[in-house]
Amino acid sequence: MNNLAKTKKQLIAELEQLKQRNAILEEMSAPAVTETKGADNYSRLIQLHDDLLVSKERYRLLFEKMTEGFAAAEIILNEQGEPADFRFLEVNPAAEQLTGIRSEGAVGKTARETFPRLGQEWINIFGKVALTGEPVTFEQYSQLLE
Repeated sequence: MNNLAKTKKQLIAELEQLKQRNAILEEMSAPAVTETKGADNYSRLIQLHDDLLVSKERYRLLFEKMTEGFAAAEIILNEQGEPADFRFLEVNPAAEQLTGIRSEGAVGKTARETFPRLGQEWINIFGKVALTGEPVTFEQYSQLLE
């Protein structure tokens, strides 16, 4: 594996770790809000909140500053459980520059809404990653991104 691919893989893994940590911290702090009793609970709540803010800021900086184009998406399955589309959740600035799509215009929309002529092979590739969690490396030319 070359250094670029290894770095990209490490960045994606770090993004996932930060997302998981944020989810845990948010889950832990939610009940604490209603059960806050005494200075110890209040101090713990403040520390959880501060940890969450630091983690969110690290994630945001990593996502915005990484040089690899990255878009987080959720897969949409058809009735047979096969990938039919995906919805953009986040698009980083590097992906905007590489593809020409803008976060404001893509986030919340499906790939087919964003690229009406998108071939099923793209959805199959991204669907495989979403369903298996296994990384895939591929190169494919698309006129849609011109």
